[in-house]
Amino acid sequence: MAVEAGLEDDEDFFFMVDKYLADFLAENNVKAAIPWLRACDEAGDLGRNFTTYCQERNAQNVRDRESAETMRRSWEQTDQKIAEIAKALDCPVPEAYRAVRAEARNMGMEHKPYASVVLDSVLMNLQREAS
Repeated sequence: MAVEAGLEDDEDFFFMVDKYLADFLAENNVKAAIPWLRACDEAGDLGRNFTTYCQERNAQNVRDRESAETMRRSWEQTDQKIAEIAKALDCPVPEAYRAVRAEARNMGMEHKPYASVVLDSVLMNLQREAS
């Protein structure tokens, strides 16, 4: 379980178990933890249910980290394209951001991160103007 969670020492592992157990109890709406845990343990359900819960949480954490990394790469690519636009416009980056936002509004695509379509359109328009 510690390896799945990407933990390196026992202190982190026990912190994770404490956190997961507190969340597990809250999600199962347990008001009196000790009697409930004792009953689950006697029925043989605690280990299986809690282990499954921990594995699911670890899997979700991995997905969240991967999603965050994908978003970080997307923002890096966006920043790189904005820098290209700023260079093409020979203007500071904040002005390039305003130009991209204006183009996004014109195209009806105001969401962030800016769609690659918007950035590519701005770059193409700038290249056409420069030609």
